[in-house]
Amino acid sequence: QSQEGSMIRQQNRAESIDSIIACVCEYAGLDHHGAAQLFMKTRVKNISELRKISAYLIRKHTHSTLTDIANVFNRTDHTTCIHWVKWTESHMNRCDLFRNSINRIENMRQLLQVDSNKIRVIRERVRDMGEDND
Repeated sequence: QSQEGSMIRQQNRAESIDSIIACVCEYAGLDHHGAAQLFMKTRVKNISELRKISAYLIRKHTHSTLTDIANVFNRTDHTTCIHWVKWTESHMNRCDLFRNSINRIENMRQLLQVDSNKIRVIRERVRDMGEDND
């Protein structure tokens, strides 16, 4: 029973992570291609910033470790996630508009039933492509 409970918690965490990413994508108006780029190595500014915001929100709203978050985005180094979270916190402290955007994404997640399955499928497809993402 303990193992079953652990599996359910892991599934709920994964669904929560995917729902956070889905809200970020919805807020930014990303299509499937844009959402897939979150899990790739691309450094395009708007995608990179959305990846950082997603990592910050995942860290804030789940019990995910930095290593777990790195794995979600197909990275192997947890220190990248430290940078992402600190970058987001720094921008939130300096810019009211940015902080308000983060708050709107958090509110969306509470109000909307987003389709996190779409994000899970995209994330798995990108991972399965085997792109070198470090």
